[in-house]
Amino acid sequence: MNPEPTSPGADADADARAESASPQAAGPADRAEAPTAADDAPRRVSRAALIFTLLTSATIFIATILARFHIDPIWDDAFMFQRYAYRILVEHRVAWNPGGEPTYGLTSPLFLLVSVPLRVLTRGNQALAVMLSSNLPAIGFVAAWIWLLYRGVVASPAAKKVALVITAYCLALSTLVDHAASGMETTFVILYATLYLVAATKAAAAGTTRGAVVAGVVGGLAFSVRPELSMFTLLIPFSLAVLGDRPEVKRVGRIALPITAGLIALNLLVNRLHFGTALPLPFYAKSLNLYGETIRKTYRGGTTNELLGFLGSFWPLFVAIGIDAVRLGRKYLRAVGPIELALLVATTILILYHWIFVLPVMAYSSRFYYPALPGLLYLAAQSIGRIAASLPRLDIGMATRHLAAAGAMAFLWLTLVPAAFKALKDASRMGFEGRMGRLDVDRHAKAEGPLKYWYKLDEVAKLPNSVVLASTEVGMLGVLVLDKTLIDLAGLHEKSLALAPLSGDRFFEQYKPDWIYMPHPDYAPMIESMRGAKAFAGYEEYKHTALGTKFFGVAIRKDSPHYAAMKALVAARATTVQPTRSPALAPAQ
Repeated sequence: MNPEPTSPGADADADARAESASPQAAGPADRAEAPTAADDAPRRVSRAALIFTLLTSATIFIATILARFHIDPIWDDAFMFQRYAYRILVEHRVAWNPGGEPTYGLTSPLFLLVSVPLRVLTRGNQALAVMLSSNLPAIGFVAAWIWLLYRGVVASPAAKKVALVITAYCLALSTLVDHAASGMETTFVILYATLYLVAATKAAAAGTTRGAVVAGVVGGLAFSVRPELSMFTLLIPFSLAVLGDRPEVKRVGRIALPITAGLIALNLLVNRLHFGTALPLPFYAKSLNLYGETIRKTYRGGTTNELLGFLGSFWPLFVAIGIDAVRLGRKYLRAVGPIELALLVATTILILYHWIFVLPVMAYSSRFYYPALPGLLYLAAQSIGRIAASLPRLDIGMATRHLAAAGAMAFLWLTLVPAAFKALKDASRMGFEGRMGRLDVDRHAKAEGPLKYWYKLDEVAKLPNSVVLASTEVGMLGVLVLDKTLIDLAGLHEKSLALAPLSGDRFFEQYKPDWIYMPHPDYAPMIESMRGAKAFAGYEEYKHTALGTKFFGVAIRKDSPHYAAMKALVAARATTVQPTRSPALAPAQ
């Protein structure tokens, strides 16, 4: 096994040192002749090309985020975090409904450490808080990855520059920008995964007890960030303990592993005791066929399509890893370090799990595959380092190498430059149209897009707080009715509905909702069970075609104390709406 980093890293910013790196970190191409005056111009050209490539990539990323800095690109499920944040601030507990039971309805509960402070800092501007909660971790992820690349990857400075350029190219043109503006926890998850790799590589390099404890504690948080990340934080210390090349490296693994495992086990126990279920409620919906075959048929092929999208965004990373593996053949597994080996196994399991077993609801832009990204970046960077070190020495001169590097980067400009101008154009248009920064949930509730889904959403939100609502889509609806009871028919925030398919008779007996937004048509068995329930005879149902909505009809309880107010809402259609795009919707989180 190759050793893990034995020092914090090399200074890759000094080009002179890049050309004279130590033999342990550099390949033959880096051990060429000393630079001469004739090399100055080519060196400046390659440096300018590097700066231009990075700046162009950054322009695409930032301009695209600015172009989407308004409420329309926010995914509906992202608002769920703000409903939980509100409940924490008001009732000091994690719950979905006012006065309701503790709720394990978030796959990433630790994301509330971002959602709650942002709600306070934005003074209750829920859309702004949601947008910043994905913007800021996206920027943090990029910074953390650059730190990891230069301090945790074993490669020559020149190879690290190659890895940096490839990373910038991939991220700029990938679907990561979608997640940076979605409001979801995806960017927070990959930020955490990158920071964990920083802690793990530092601990392996230093071989100290302190580093091992830090890595163990950070790894123990994985289940609350995203449960599948626990594979990474358990396999890495296990691999260090078993396969470490030095006693101190093995010791790091032996210390970190029980700390991580103990904290994860404690997390599961606390979840079971406090919430009544050790696993998040969405797990049951997406992995245990809660909704029946109809919805599975609806999403058939979704996991494959999203995986292809992920591969399309980050194919250079897979190519680098593949070239390294083919080049080394059977020696590959002996050449990689224990951290790499653990990442290979965990990444493969994660991708196969989401491809084969998970129902791809709200899987836009390959969301479920993104937790693997930091590991893939690390594996690709390590592979690039080994490939560079193995290249035969070409007696072509330093000037030629600089010009060749500049030419290779110029080739990337064929796609980067047009994408940069498009991103700038989109951001400029949003600015001139006055849409940039338009982040008002109450205003959006009166717009045509949301009203095409939830009939009279804005007026329903004004009903008395004692009214009980029910819907399968509960994101933006949830933050408009913060002080009302909102039953999530999809079961993501209702334990009794998450552990077994919905029974209409049991549902009406337990909840007695006053106003129901009838389930999304994809939930055919659920709709059939509700309509077949004896209690449903006590409701007036209005089909979506009569209401003029896209999917959701309405049912109101005839013996409800709010019947008159609800009847008035369905008696006449809304006549004035503001045009806007529809929110990103899906049946469940």
